[in-house]
Formats: sequence, structure tokens, C-alpha cells
Amino acid sequence: MTTTSDPAEATGFRLSRLAFVGGFLGFFVSGGVASLYGPAAPTFRRLFDVSEFVSGLPATVHPFTSLFGILLWAWAARRAGSGRWLAIGVAVLGLGALAVAVAPSMALVLLTAAGLGVGFGLLSNGMNSVYPLDTGPRSATIVACMHGVFGLGAVTLPLVLSVAGHRVAFLLVGAVALAAIPLMRTTATPPRPAIDLGRRPPPRSHVIAFSLVFGTYVAAEAATATWLATYVEFRGWQADAAARWTSGFWLAITGGRFLFAFVLARVQPGRLIQAVLPVAALALAAASVPAFAPYALVVAGLCFAPVFPTAMVWLPRALPDARGATTAAVLAAITGATISPFLVGLIGTVAGLATIPVALACLAVLASAVAILLGRRFGNG
Repeated sequence: MTTTSDPAEATGFRLSRLAFVGGFLGFFVSGGVASLYGPAAPTFRRLFDVSEFVSGLPATVHPFTSLFGILLWAWAARRAGSGRWLAIGVAVLGLGALAVAVAPSMALVLLTAAGLGVGFGLLSNGMNSVYPLDTGPRSATIVACMHGVFGLGAVTLPLVLSVAGHRVAFLLVGAVALAAIPLMRTTATPPRPAIDLGRRPPPRSHVIAFSLVFGTYVAAEAATATWLATYVEFRGWQADAAARWTSGFWLAITGGRFLFAFVLARVQPGRLIQAVLPVAALALAAASVPAFAPYALVVAGLCFAPVFPTAMVWLPRALPDARGATTAAVLAAITGATISPFLVGLIGTVAGLATIPVALACLAVLASAVAILLGRRFGNG
């Protein structure tokens, strides 16, 4: 009968350095490609002579088809090694990015973006399922840094696009992704949990409850990112300044992930999340004061920074025997990111833009409450 709370720890599951290098490259291209569709839309519009609506469709097609990639990992990982499917995911993403770069029509851009999204979802679910299970002494710090590299890609690739054009940016994504294939292939497959006749897998309700922390947090982050510029401009800042503050929000998240990565080595994951989310809620509420608005929103971004990677470390520790927990968490995150900008926008339209910080703060309070309840129920990791 096993006594450890983590099945991977019981077998000393370790990943090679090559696998970690592949993970860093995988997170970089994942963050980069997800951030390119918006900046590329004006180029698509001019190059292919399409409407604003059509030029923005890749940003909708990509997350939709990524759902299939997420579910594909949940099915495939049980039937073949992790390294093989991670290599497939990064290969599909890379080939899709290369195809977008050379696509001669908007129809082909949409088609290749759909395939790229599948690779993105497969890679995202796979990396978040495997890397947090490494039992090395610095694994939590490394995983947090990987998510920081995701943000680094999201900041860097749009800059490349602004200087060299969309073809170069997507070609760069494709080249880095293809270079990661042999490194991803070295990723070991986590051991299956040891059979413990005295302990049953947690009920599905526990997995759903834990996935709520991902859904509510990502809902708060996505809605803040979507409405930050609009709200800051409403409070009297110029449009270009509002755009810069949005960049500052993402830079705070990216830099914060590297900063908090070293805190995570010394603090339980659950406690760190329970500490930063209430501060984020206070910062969002403080954005109701016009003079403080942009500064408060960037502070919220800094507080948001460690939540997702930390929760990915917390999840397998809290529910070591759960099946499909990472898939449920990623699906919840995508659902939150899809629904919350619409809901906050609806509130702003009906009640006025001045209510946006309150709506955002309520989302952060909800995420805080979920994290606290989870800590009491499952421990803080």
C-alpha cells in the first residue's frame, strides 16, 4: 500500500535536460503564435483584400480547434509515450506556422490556423500534464519559468512582426518548433499511479472543483487583458498610452512568473495562490479611481503572474490519483477565457464602463474564494 501523496514522487520520475530544453522551446512558440493573430490581422486585411471580420477569424479558429488538440492528448497519452505525442504536437504547430507564413490566400490562412490550433492544444495539454510531475528539487521553479517563457514568446513575436512582417514572424515560430521536435521526443512518460487497494481515485466532482480555480483565474486575467485599454482610455488616457499600459500588463505577468518562480520553491503552491489573488482583487477595485487605473491594472497583472503555473504544480499534488485532471483544468481555463470578456463587456455596456473594475474585481474574489476552499479541502501542496 502506497503512502506517498504523489505517484510520480514514489517512483522518482525525472525528465532529462534535453526534454526540459524542448519544453522551454515549446512554451516559447506556444505563447508566440497565440499572440500573433491580432497584430497580423491588418496585414491579412490588406494582403488578401478581406474585411476586418474575416481578417480576425484566425484568432477565433485557433482556440476553437485547440480544444480538439486538448482532447486528443487525453486520448492519445494513454496509448503511446508522452515524448512521441509531444513531438507530434510541436511538429503540427510548427508546420502550421510555416504554412500560415507562405499561405497565398485568406482561405488557406484559416485552414492552416485550424491545424495549428490542434497542435497548440495537443502541446499545451501535454506539457502541462508531464512537466509538473518531475520530482527534481527545482521542478516547481522550472515549470514556473517555462510559463514565463510562454509570456516571453507572447511579447517577443509581435515585436518581430512589427519590424519584419508576419511572414518572418510565423517562419520563426515554425523554425523553432521544428527544432524542438527531437528534444520533445526525449520526454519520458510519467509512471502510472501505483494501485492502492485501500484508496480509490477521487470522484469526478473533486476534479471539477479543482478545475474551477483555473477557470475563474483565467476568466479574471482574460477579461482584464481584453478591457484594460478600453477602460484606461475611458478614464482619460490617450489611445496610444492605453495600448502601452496593456503591454505593461503582459510584461508584468511575464516578468512576475520568473520572479515568483523562485518564491514557489519555498512556499506551498496553494498558499502562494491564496496570497496573490486577493491582492489582485484589491488592485482591480482600486482601478475604479481614475488616477490609479493603469497602475492598479499592471499591479493586478503582477499578482496574476504565478497563478496558472503554480496551480499546475498544485493540481497533481492535491489529486495524485485523478484521471484527466489536467485536461479538465485546461478546458476550464479556455472556457473562462472565452466567456469572461463577453460577460464583462456586457456589464460595461449595460451599467457603464465605470463598472468594469468592479466586475473584474468580483472575478478575482471568486477565484480567491475557490483557491481558499480548495486549500482547506485538499491541502496546499
